[in-house]
Amino acid sequence: GKVVVDATNPIGAGMTLTHAHTTSGAEQVERVARAQGAATVLKCFNTVGADHFAQPLTADGLRKSLFVCGAAGEAKQWLLRVVREQLG
Repeated sequence: GKVVVDATNPIGAGMTLTHAHTTSGAEQVERVARAQGAATVLKCFNTVGADHFAQPLTADGLRKSLFVCGAAGEAKQWLLRVVREQLG
């Protein structure tokens, strides 16, 4: 099925949450994605800035970490494979 990758952070002006504490941005993305026929929602890319993707290695030559969250192990492996192929 379809995989949706959620890179959002529900933070508004003044670093305030844009959603109440009874639901999360990820839950809202999942609700919309499922209504559109997506089978899996993964959370990724929301903990690093774009500059990290331009330079995926540290000054010491180490690969930077990228977190992937979600329940579907096969979809997470697919996303990690795509990231490695496209971003190094």
